[in-house]
Amino acid sequence: IYHYFFGNNYIYMTTSSAAVFLLVIIVVRLFGKDSAFLRTAALAAIVITIYSTCYFLGIRGTTWLFPLVIGLFFNYSKKCALIMSTILVFIGLMLATHTVETELVVRMLFPLGLTISFAYLYRATIEKEQYLLEKEANEDYLTGIRNRRSFQGWLQRAISYLEKDNYLLAVFYLDIDDFKMINDTYGHDVGDLVLREISKRLVGSMRQTDLVGRADKHQFARIAGDEFVIAASHIEHQQSVDIIAQRLLASINAPLNIDGVELKLSTSIGVTISDGHNVSAEELLREADAAMYRSKEQGKNRVTYFDEEIARQIKQKQLIAKGIEEALRKEEFFLNFMPIFKLDPQQQKVLAGAEVLIRCQSDSLMGLGPDQYIPVAEECGAIKDIDLYVIRRSFQLLSSVQEMLPKDFILAINISSKELYNDEFPQQLDSLATEYNIKRSMVELEITETSLVACDDKIIAMLQTIKNKGFNLSLDDFGTGYTAFSQLQHYPVDTLKIDRSFVWNIDDANQNQETMVDVILSLAKLYEVKIVAEGVETQSQLDYLARSNCDYFQGFFLAKPMPWETFKSDYLKSNLAGSDLGFLHSY
Repeated sequence: IYHYFFGNNYIYMTTSSAAVFLLVIIVVRLFGKDSAFLRTAALAAIVITIYSTCYFLGIRGTTWLFPLVIGLFFNYSKKCALIMSTILVFIGLMLATHTVETELVVRMLFPLGLTISFAYLYRATIEKEQYLLEKEANEDYLTGIRNRRSFQGWLQRAISYLEKDNYLLAVFYLDIDDFKMINDTYGHDVGDLVLREISKRLVGSMRQTDLVGRADKHQFARIAGDEFVIAASHIEHQQSVDIIAQRLLASINAPLNIDGVELKLSTSIGVTISDGHNVSAEELLREADAAMYRSKEQGKNRVTYFDEEIARQIKQKQLIAKGIEEALRKEEFFLNFMPIFKLDPQQQKVLAGAEVLIRCQSDSLMGLGPDQYIPVAEECGAIKDIDLYVIRRSFQLLSSVQEMLPKDFILAINISSKELYNDEFPQQLDSLATEYNIKRSMVELEITETSLVACDDKIIAMLQTIKNKGFNLSLDDFGTGYTAFSQLQHYPVDTLKIDRSFVWNIDDANQNQETMVDVILSLAKLYEVKIVAEGVETQSQLDYLARSNCDYFQGFFLAKPMPWETFKSDYLKSNLAGSDLGFLHSY
């Protein structure tokens, strides 16, 4: 505007054109778009404007070379900006000699040179930090290979090329078998060294093969703990996939020596193959993961390919998960009760409590039992809602008859092993007990022994927290989880529940099962805990358990599950006065 009224018309025109280009770029950016042509045109207009000011205004015009240099280093790589700024500054200073003496122009070389140097160093620092940030964001910090985020991005790009390249892509999902034992036995430092060595072996096994010789056609990633993923995208035949899978398996199985400790590792591998049609990176990872879990189920240290059967199981789990969500929303879960007994001195059964069995009347879960939908609920995260429903409903029913109960009545509720990692659970449990005015000493939480197979300090601390709040603990399915008997001293449990598989096999011809029952009963006495035998189906089983001084019994031979009202009218009111212990289980 100044030059339009008072100055140089040429400078006015070049400045106006640069302003227009910059305004257009700002508007385009506001709409979330970008244009390389507009940016180039704007830069050209700015350079012409600065050159015109250098030519007509001399030293005053050269001052605009400083923001030009800074702008170049902000928008281009340091190498490109260094070359461009050096050339453009030289041309601008040469044009300034038209108006001022050469000596003054030469003096401007020093501050402009400093500006270029400092801008270059600043840009170099920025690029270094950007590189480190990108590396941290895309690489696994421990092994140096890709992480899950980076791998998924690469995999999605590889999928997009499959259709036109007419190749196959294979994804190999590896989980090191029983890796937690290495951490527990030798420590996490050794575990980290093992993971680094595994990463090197996996990379080496792929680089050695001539099937996928180009490095840009296969990628590696550690996506969690001891889980690795490899993708090969330049494959012509499935036979090549078989060879790669066996090489990966062999690379892990080879003996490993870490700090003088020789380790024998195994891995479960899941493989999925795709031609790129209607599939995403997330779906391929999910398929390979599902195949890997099938390898675990079939005995570990093997390769399993994703197939229609696994796909059917995934679909079924998705339907069950949806059914669970719907049943929770519509409040279609309910509880049944199965009495638990003890024997009086005359060997007559006396009510000692009840096991609560969760049931569902939802059409979407019709025909499915808790043994089918509870594991799915644990996988999809709905188990916490189910646990809270069972606890709340059980407390609600118990509070309605609390005046009728003896002071030593105990309410035992089965909880998922997921709750042992839920830091909020103890407070939630405590709050519900307060809401329904339930004495903490009347509540016993039941966990399965198998949930303690991978027991660590965090789980033991969680159990102790629950115990410290006044609640009791029991261990279900005891004898099936291979818990070392010496480990019992670490678990703050009050009750052991003998798994029904041992009770069912009690007979004169099966001495081994009877011996196992005797061992468990002896352990209970040693650690001063109570014993409940579930699955009592015959008089001979009951007689044997009674002679062995088992504390409590349940099974179809004694009573079958029933609704709450039936249990209350048939057992609670008539037998409560003679009982001194009750059990209420969730599922």
